[in-house]
Amino acid sequence: MRRIKDAPALLAMHNGHPVGFFLTHSVSELGPVFIDPLYRGMNIAQLLYARMLFELGPSNRAVMFVFTSNIASQTYIERMSCPKTDETIVWFWNDN
Repeated sequence: MRRIKDAPALLAMHNGHPVGFFLTHSVSELGPVFIDPLYRGMNIAQLLYARMLFELGPSNRAVMFVFTSNIASQTYIERMSCPKTDETIVWFWNDN
Protein backbone atom coordinates (compact mmCIF):
# COMPACT_ATOMS: atom_id res chain seq x y z
CA MET A 1 0.00 0.00 0.00
CA ARG A 2 1.16 3.52 -0.61
CA ARG A 3 -0.31 6.81 0.45
CA ILE A 4 -1.57 9.01 -2.38
CA LYS A 5 -0.18 12.45 -1.53
CA ASP A 6 -2.58 14.60 -3.57
CA ALA A 7 -5.81 13.35 -1.96
CA PRO A 8 -6.92 11.79 1.30
CA ALA A 9 -6.88 8.27 -0.08
CA LEU A 10 -5.02 4.96 0.10
CA LEU A 11 -4.29 2.61 -2.76
CA ALA A 12 -3.61 -1.11 -2.26
CA MET A 13 -1.13 -2.55 -4.75
CA HIS A 14 -0.15 -6.15 -5.58
CA ASN A 15 2.79 -6.79 -7.92
CA GLY A 16 2.57 -3.22 -9.19
CA HIS A 17 -1.16 -3.35 -9.95
CA PRO A 18 -3.95 -1.61 -7.99
CA VAL A 19 -6.24 -4.10 -6.23
CA GLY A 20 -8.21 -1.76 -3.96
CA PHE A 21 -8.63 1.76 -2.68
CA PHE A 22 -10.05 3.70 0.25
CA LEU A 23 -11.21 7.30 -0.17
CA THR A 24 -12.10 9.98 2.34
CA HIS A 25 -14.16 13.12 1.93
CA SER A 26 -12.38 15.12 4.65
CA VAL A 27 -9.88 14.54 7.42
CA SER A 28 -12.49 12.69 9.46
CA GLU A 29 -15.16 11.37 7.08
CA LEU A 30 -14.33 7.94 5.73
CA GLY A 31 -15.50 7.30 2.21
CA PRO A 32 -15.94 4.34 -0.08
CA VAL A 33 -13.73 1.29 -0.12
CA PHE A 34 -13.38 -0.93 -3.17
CA ILE A 35 -11.48 -4.20 -3.46
CA ASP A 36 -11.03 -6.01 -6.77
CA PRO A 37 -13.28 -9.11 -6.63
CA LEU A 38 -10.24 -11.33 -7.31
CA TYR A 39 -8.63 -10.04 -4.08
CA ARG A 40 -11.62 -10.04 -1.74
CA GLY A 41 -11.41 -12.14 1.40
CA MET A 42 -7.69 -11.37 1.82
CA ASN A 43 -8.13 -8.73 4.58
CA ILE A 44 -7.13 -5.90 2.24
CA ALA A 45 -10.10 -3.75 3.30
CA GLN A 46 -9.24 -4.26 6.98
CA LEU A 47 -5.65 -3.19 6.30
CA LEU A 48 -6.84 -0.10 4.43
CA TYR A 49 -9.17 0.84 7.31
CA ALA A 50 -6.43 0.34 9.89
CA ARG A 51 -3.92 2.38 7.89
CA MET A 52 -6.41 5.19 7.24
CA LEU A 53 -7.27 5.46 10.94
CA PHE A 54 -3.54 5.52 11.72
CA GLU A 55 -3.00 8.28 9.14
CA LEU A 56 -5.85 10.33 10.62
CA GLY A 57 -4.16 10.17 14.02
CA PRO A 58 -5.43 9.33 17.50
CA SER A 59 -7.13 12.70 18.08
CA ASN A 60 -9.44 12.44 15.07
CA ARG A 61 -12.80 10.76 15.27
CA ALA A 62 -13.55 9.24 11.92
CA VAL A 63 -17.15 8.83 10.78
CA MET A 64 -18.67 6.85 7.96
CA PHE A 65 -22.05 7.13 6.30
CA VAL A 66 -23.62 3.96 4.91
CA PHE A 67 -26.92 3.76 3.07
CA THR A 68 -29.54 1.72 4.91
CA SER A 69 -29.93 -0.35 1.75
CA ASN A 70 -26.23 -1.33 1.81
CA ILE A 71 -26.52 -4.37 4.06
CA ALA A 72 -23.15 -5.83 3.00
CA SER A 73 -21.27 -2.70 4.14
CA GLN A 74 -23.24 -2.50 7.38
CA THR A 75 -22.44 -6.13 8.17
CA TYR A 76 -18.75 -5.63 7.39
CA ILE A 77 -18.48 -2.50 9.53
CA GLU A 78 -20.29 -4.17 12.44
CA ARG A 79 -17.81 -7.08 12.26
CA MET A 80 -15.04 -4.51 12.76
CA SER A 81 -16.76 -3.45 16.03
CA CYS A 82 -17.43 0.11 14.88
CA PRO A 83 -20.05 1.84 17.04
CA LYS A 84 -23.30 2.71 15.30
CA THR A 85 -25.62 5.62 15.89
CA ASP A 86 -29.27 5.85 14.92
CA GLU A 87 -29.01 9.61 14.59
CA THR A 88 -27.86 11.46 11.50
CA ILE A 89 -27.11 15.15 11.39
CA VAL A 90 -26.27 16.62 8.01
CA TRP A 91 -24.68 20.04 7.63
CA PHE A 92 -24.57 21.80 4.28
CA TRP A 93 -21.97 24.42 3.44
CA ASN A 94 -23.42 27.89 2.86
CA ASP A 95 -21.25 30.40 1.00
CA ASN A 96 -23.51 33.32 1.95
